Amino acid sequence: MQTKIAGAEIEVLGGGAAPGAEGWSLTVVEAAPRWIDGTRGEYVALERAWQEGLVAARDAGAKHVVVSAAGIGDKGFPMDRASYVVWNTVARYLIEERPGFERITFYASTGEEERVYGETLREVTHTMIGWPPPA
Repeated sequence: MQTKIAGAEIEVLGGGAAPGAEGWSLTVVEAAPRWIDGTRGEYVALERAWQEGLVAARDAGAKHVVVSAAGIGDKGFPMDRASYVVWNTVARYLIEERPGFERITFYASTGEEERVYGETLREVTHTMIGWPPPA
């Protein structure tokens, strides 16, 4: 899945770990709270963690940000719920802050993760900015 939000190319790729960073302006943003039951601030904490990571990437002057959800799954956060928090946070940050990122690459460690995060990215970009059109 590929799309563009506020001038930044967004892509979801499978294959596990991110490739080497040679020649890239790269900051890896990977943070998540431990999932308990969804009523103890987990959503807000996940959103805050991703916002802080994006701010750190901007402050470091990154142009290509590489992220993964490895920490999210490891802490028991339901993938479908986490994917909405992640993409809403990323899209809103890009639209509101215009941090100057040229690309954000999301590396999925499993085929299921790639599918879920790809589908959610499509839905979030459609509802937030009207693109891409629904399939």
